[in-house]
Amino acid sequence: MILADRLSGYWGRQRPLPTVGATPIPLRIILGLRKARFQRIFVVTDRMTGQSAERALLRTRRLPDSVEWFEIGNGRPTLVDLVVRLAAAGVDKISFISGNGTYHPMLFQILGKWNGEDAGLLLRTGQNPVGACVLNSASSHTFAASVHSDASTTSQLEAWLLRGHGLTEVEVTDDRWQVVRTSSAF
Repeated sequence: MILADRLSGYWGRQRPLPTVGATPIPLRIILGLRKARFQRIFVVTDRMTGQSAERALLRTRRLPDSVEWFEIGNGRPTLVDLVVRLAAAGVDKISFISGNGTYHPMLFQILGKWNGEDAGLLLRTGQNPVGACVLNSASSHTFAASVHSDASTTSQLEAWLLRGHGLTEVEVTDDRWQVVRTSSAF
C-alpha cells in the first residue's frame, strides 16, 4: 500500500509529480513493488492528489493495470475501511510505503519476504523510520484505526511506527533510501 497523500511539492494539476530522472516517484515505487512480486498494489491518496496523480501516471503508459486507487478524507472511506476489506479477503500482511521517498529495490524484497512471525517489520536508519514497513493483519488494523483523516497518512504512519508496537527492526543504510522534497514544496 503506497501512502501517496500529500506528496511533497505536489498539489494536483498545478505542478508535476516529483520525479527521479524522468520517472515519477509513485511510479518508481509501484514498479519496484511489482518486481518484488507484490500481488496487490494500492495507492492511497487524498482528494488533492488523487485523480490528478492517477492521470499523470497513466500518461506515462507504464502504470500496471493491476494498481488499485483508494482516496481517503472528507467523508470518503477511511484507511481502516481498506485494511478491514483486505483482511476480509484473507490478506495476512500489508506493507505500507511512503510515497514521498525513493527506495532501493532490495528493500521491497525484504518487505515481501517477511514471514509474519511477529507484529511486523520496520525498516529504519538509526532512530528514523524510512517510511516502509510490513505489518500483520492485526497491526495493520491498529495503525489504520489511529489515522485521523485531517492529517497526512504518511506522517501518521511514521509517528505510529516510532512508538514501537512490537515490530522487528531492520537497519538500512542511508544510501538505500531517500525522502524526496522539492524546492517548491507547499
